[in-house]
Amino acid sequence: MATMRLSGMVDRRTAVLGIAYSRAIRRAQTAVWAGVAEAEYEARRLDLRRQNLVSSSTRERSAVSRRGWQQIPKSRQKQYLAGTRRPQKHVIDDVAEHAPGSDKAFRSVLWQVLSPQTDLQTCMVIVSMFDERKLETFVSDLLLGHPHNVVEHLADLNSTGALVAHIRLLVHRKEPDRAFDEGCALAQALCYHAVNPLFASGAPLLWDLISQGVFVALELCKDKLKFSRCRDGFRHFSKALWERLVSAQALYGVRRLALGASFKWETIVDMNHECIRGFATPELDRPDILQSFLDVGSPNARISSQLDKDPLFLLRKPSF
Repeated sequence: MATMRLSGMVDRRTAVLGIAYSRAIRRAQTAVWAGVAEAEYEARRLDLRRQNLVSSSTRERSAVSRRGWQQIPKSRQKQYLAGTRRPQKHVIDDVAEHAPGSDKAFRSVLWQVLSPQTDLQTCMVIVSMFDERKLETFVSDLLLGHPHNVVEHLADLNSTGALVAHIRLLVHRKEPDRAFDEGCALAQALCYHAVNPLFASGAPLLWDLISQGVFVALELCKDKLKFSRCRDGFRHFSKALWERLVSAQALYGVRRLALGASFKWETIVDMNHECIRGFATPELDRPDILQSFLDVGSPNARISSQLDKDPLFLLRKPSF
């Protein structure tokens, strides 16, 4: 366990989280790594299929498809995707040859700053390397509804990690209002991960991990509001966002017969930013843009009801 001098308030719950929480970090790290590897393989396969429409290089196609992630048996792939089996270093390196993003995701600073064993001195270094001013701009643009200015950070787990590190520092400095605001920005970042083809499969585990280790563990409160676990609420909301994306791809013929390109990340951010900002805005009356989005069609109406049962923000009970 890290010392109180360096770890700050997060250590109040270290004993409670303990080994189980460390295991949850490893599980989420593995699941996200595997999800990125699978997504990158799928993108590579589609690109190769397009190439083969104008080339008869079947031999080349077969050779590529049997390397990296695809070389792993399906049963083991499922274990990696669920986070129940930890990949060995040689597996990570082999997969990285054809899915470089997987290696970047596995070695992200996010996993380090989530660990209760990581002290605040390390968090300070991570924030400094990211650039604190750049981080403040990242948070401000999200809170003000301008995610198009920071699209590159929304596709990077290291940006999420820097945000977690800064929240830990703010709580230690007893700046709860700023920490709460950055928690709202963090919730938005996690929602964007849920609609990112690279991170979507591991997003629920990542949300559970951060909600347990950051939102609740740090007890961020502001204006009589506090974060809840919102486990089911996030799962239903992120599922609705993903289904919207899939429907839009079908409507516009994206990736039809592997001939068209997928939506660019900038387009995905633009399609979802109003809904995501509404979900992560700490107001008792949910913004109209979010409510209208959820009320369209019976499936979304059920999701709206689920969010009412499991909201992201709760009224804080007064302490006596």
